[in-house]
This record gives sequence, C-alpha cells and structure tokens, in this order.
Amino acid sequence: MAKAILTRGISWAGLVSGPLSWAVSTQANYALVDLQCANGMGLTNWVAFAAALIAALGACLSLPAWLSAEKPPAPPHRLQTRRFVAAIGFGAGLLFALITVMQGVAAVIFTGCER
Repeated sequence: MAKAILTRGISWAGLVSGPLSWAVSTQANYALVDLQCANGMGLTNWVAFAAALIAALGACLSLPAWLSAEKPPAPPHRLQTRRFVAAIGFGAGLLFALITVMQGVAAVIFTGCER
C-alpha cells in the first residue's frame, strides 16, 4: 500500500496539505505571540518552517500522480481529471510552502513584541 502511494502518488495531497498547514501556521503564530514575548523564544518561525515542510510533503505526494503515465482501468477522462487535480495540488502545495516560509522569515525579523 505504501509503495503504491509513493509510486502513483496522491493527486489531492497538495490541495489539502498546503492550505491546511498554512492556516494552522497562521493561527499558531497568533496564538504563540504572548508566549514568545514573555519567554523570548522564537517559536513562531519554527512552527512556520514545520508547516512549510508539511505543505512541501503534500506537493511531493502530488507530483508522482501528475507525472504518472500509466492508465488505470477507467475511462480516459478520469485519468485526465486525476492528472489535473495532481498538477493543481503540486502547484498549490509549493505555493503554500513558499508563503509559509516567507511568514517564517518575517517571524525571524519581527518578533511580535514591537508595540
């Protein structure tokens, strides 16, 4: 099962992991600001980079589904739909990973304690 997932990919993985990890990262950044200011720890940038890694992992799971040329026993339009969703998932996963990395870079520069 795991080998099939890695070879064929999951077409919708980037569509789910990218926006979800970005949303969790954004909410965690808002929730951890008081703790970060009180203790002086840089938590928000680590949360952002972990979320970016999750988004990139989803994009990497969508990539094999996009590039796969094998035709399953289904009508051709299902294969085209699966490849289209995989391409959008790969792009969305990379885009949200980049957005989350940029939030992490901003968290390195601005600590949230500047009032």
